[in-house]
Amino acid sequence: MSAVLPAPGAASAQDRARRRAYFMGVLRTAHGWIGLWGAVMGFLFGATGLILTHRAILKLPISKGEQSVVQLKLAQQPAVASDLAALVSREFNYTGREPRIKIEKAKKVAWNGVDVEQPERWEVNFTHPQRNARVEYFKGNNFAKVEKYDATIIGTMTRLHMSTGVDALWVLLIDTIAVSLMVLSLTGTILWTQLRPGRIACASVLMSAPLLAVLWYGFSA
Repeated sequence: MSAVLPAPGAASAQDRARRRAYFMGVLRTAHGWIGLWGAVMGFLFGATGLILTHRAILKLPISKGEQSVVQLKLAQQPAVASDLAALVSREFNYTGREPRIKIEKAKKVAWNGVDVEQPERWEVNFTHPQRNARVEYFKGNNFAKVEKYDATIIGTMTRLHMSTGVDALWVLLIDTIAVSLMVLSLTGTILWTQLRPGRIACASVLMSAPLLAVLWYGFSA
């Protein structure tokens, strides 16, 4: 008694169906894990976004930080702006980040209707998600003005939301969120199409329309 073998066309169709089912299973698993990561970070960004957009309107009693002004006495006048930045960094423990230094040359300014010579002005800015400081110093003085800002937990979250004072690691973290949203869009679309030609054509039209509209608006503006 001979065994009945499937037709070559039927065998290839079954193989394609198995490969498609396996691919869709792997894609569904990846979609779920990427969605979990996006959900966690999306919740944090959504919560801080609500605070930012509704805090003024609803007058939420939430303190984002405390500001203070300190006059820092200098034992000796710094020779260059980087020396002042190093002194303030040690004094207030602003370590780990390079400050931004701005130097204004000496110039004449009007003071009570009289032209006076303003000394060279240095400005040093330390920016962190938790706190920052702005230092103002006129060359030749024995003191510098330090404007400090110390953020609360809510303030730190909102500053992270706006990427204020962040480092390269946080930028890479934000990039993973952006990439995950893009991947979720693609995998979700593929899962919806089930690799059926009709649905693929429909998804292509729906996805290309807003993209073309954005490109048209961008080039026509």
